[in-house]
Amino acid sequence: MVRTKRMLPVAAILVLALALTGMVASARPPMQGEGSEDSELVTSALPYGSRVTDVLGDDADEDGYTGAVSAAAAVLEPSEAAASQPAEAGAEATALQPDDNDYRGPVDRSAQAEIAPSELQPATAPDWEQSFAEPQPDQDSYANPRGMDDRSPDAWSSFRYINVAGATLRPRDSSSGWDYSGTGCVSRSSGSELINIHLPIPDGSRIDYLRIYYYDTSGSNNSRAWVTNYNSSGGYTDVTTVTSSGSGGYGTQLSDYSGHIVDTSARSYVLNWSAAQNGSSMRLCGLRVAYRVPV
Repeated sequence: MVRTKRMLPVAAILVLALALTGMVASARPPMQGEGSEDSELVTSALPYGSRVTDVLGDDADEDGYTGAVSAAAAVLEPSEAAASQPAEAGAEATALQPDDNDYRGPVDRSAQAEIAPSELQPATAPDWEQSFAEPQPDQDSYANPRGMDDRSPDAWSSFRYINVAGATLRPRDSSSGWDYSGTGCVSRSSGSELINIHLPIPDGSRIDYLRIYYYDTSGSNNSRAWVTNYNSSGGYTDVTTVTSSGSGGYGTQLSDYSGHIVDTSARSYVLNWSAAQNGSSMRLCGLRVAYRVPV
């Protein structure tokens, strides 16, 4: 009897301890599977600074913003040193040329200029055209009658232009190197490969002229540029070409009239440039394609 009385306080203490443990456990939410972080640390951590996405519309680059907008400075920090800028062109260079709108001078469209090839033609190539004797599902003529939506070949828009900086062109083979010469110009540093870039010309447009902008102090060589199209079967056509001229530094030259009608359904168009030599004394600064679209 005495022993039973002594055990009662011990049992009471154990019951009280178990009750307190259950209360603490019930105060914590159960873990939803195994996590990579301690849930208490994640839920109790304070965010490090404010986030721009907390409230949509409170920043100038978000829809719904109605606050003040700070304007850019009137004079922007130049992307290149002013000393590297070429001298302004003279009055002779600013006169209207055949590839400018409002030009009223003579244009010789009778002669077909002989175009020096940009590469050797392949001896043999697969004839993909034999697979398209009839319209295919990925061609417009498959669903529409031939000749639909024909437009007069004499109805063309005013000139439109695609300008490409020389610095965007790259050698088409890793055996040749290139250097950036400043003010958007590129030069070939090694090898002998052409430097080129894709020409995003609209289908059905008419390419009239190619203009080259260059820097040349070589004294003997002239560089050459082409608009070339490839038929994806090993064949190509040089649409038009233009060469640099002289060795007095910066200059521009215009190709002969072309009048080529663009067909992107069968051909891919590329701007090619041959430096004719390596080194910074011969640089391509830009190419401009003057074209028209049907109206």
